[in-house]
Amino acid sequence: MNSSDVLNSALQELNTLGVEIPQGRLTLDSYGDSPELERELLELIKSGSKTASASLAWAYDAERREMPKPGDVAIVVNSQGRPKLVTQIESVELLPFSEVSSEHAALEGEGDKSLAYWRETHWQFFSRECARIGKVASPEMPVVCARFKVMNVVSSSPAA
Repeated sequence: MNSSDVLNSALQELNTLGVEIPQGRLTLDSYGDSPELERELLELIKSGSKTASASLAWAYDAERREMPKPGDVAIVVNSQGRPKLVTQIESVELLPFSEVSSEHAALEGEGDKSLAYWRETHWQFFSRECARIGKVASPEMPVVCARFKVMNVVSSSPAA
């Protein structure tokens, strides 16, 4: 299934569940690159600990996707394409990896919320992303730092 099909399927499922989608450009989103990391990050979001994300700008280019913008509504799906969250982007900042702040690291809510933890784990993740798209990780690699709010947690998704 391509991303357009996944988004349409997720929207149909959300409609069936009576989940209202706020106004804004609709996008499809997911977290992590393994089922374990995905579950961990989704739980952090659901608990309210994670209100920000960081993604590799080069990946948007490689996948021919538009960068997120304030007001965008993201249907967050799991690795099976099932909707798990609806979020809305509040702010976006494009920064070199080396300039991501301790404040942003804390908002991501991962590990001990420190910048050192963020840099270690995100360097590993972005290195895997770079390898996937034919790039080399560097301190200057562009990172999309986004803050979001959770609009809906999809808890009654059938066959989830």
